[in-house]
Amino acid sequence: MVHFHGDDYLCIRNTNRIRTFYGSALHEAIYARKISRFLYQALFYVFEWLSSLSSRTTVGISQATRRALPLTKHVIPCGVAADTFMPNNQKTEWPSLLFMGDLKSRKQGDYLIDLFNNCIIKKYPECKLTIIGPESCQGKNIIHLKQIPESRLIEEYQKAWIYCLPSSYEGFGVPAIEAMACGTVVIAIASHGVKEVITHENDGYIVNKSNYASSLLRLIAQTDLRNTLGVQGRETATKKFNISIIAEQYEKLYQNAI
Repeated sequence: MVHFHGDDYLCIRNTNRIRTFYGSALHEAIYARKISRFLYQALFYVFEWLSSLSSRTTVGISQATRRALPLTKHVIPCGVAADTFMPNNQKTEWPSLLFMGDLKSRKQGDYLIDLFNNCIIKKYPECKLTIIGPESCQGKNIIHLKQIPESRLIEEYQKAWIYCLPSSYEGFGVPAIEAMACGTVVIAIASHGVKEVITHENDGYIVNKSNYASSLLRLIAQTDLRNTLGVQGRETATKKFNISIIAEQYEKLYQNAI
């Protein structure tokens, strides 16, 4: 038995193989910001169908992935190590936002920077935005980090007031459950995978571009709201997405395959 957690197009065919799809190239193509990216992902969507046909067991990380690839037999979400990603109750004294990802892609980091400069910092001059990603960026109260170890990433989640997820598309949204596990409230733009992770106003915020700024300002202003959503987010991450629960589901697949 071979389990592929990624592209398997050039691998020798094997009748007893499992393939996990971490989102779909179909949605990557739909939300591509460049024509070259669209064509690239459209091609790989064809390959995903070929992989679905040749794999004995197929897994999607969300129902959205399953809808894009109808031959997917199982849905098993991503997981988070809830005993490692956990709160420490030491938030920054000033309003602090955290973002992880690219700037000029579906992650929409450039949109968040514009919103921060033109709206957030005018209302809260002491607010700081930390961006973790490969592309350099700078500006007033913007902190840029490139490659950091997991321990530092956890610290960033723990001390941030809010984790911002403005992506136009997420196959699932691993940063969301990592932030939630650390007790940090997540505000995300409504997209396929995120809506299966966060329940609006219960364990996080799911909004549209039109009200992202106003919702973010509301979260900054209301400490009790952030705390309530943070506690509930931690509970959701622990009960639904704990890596031990996800591992058990994969173990059952392995047993059936064997």
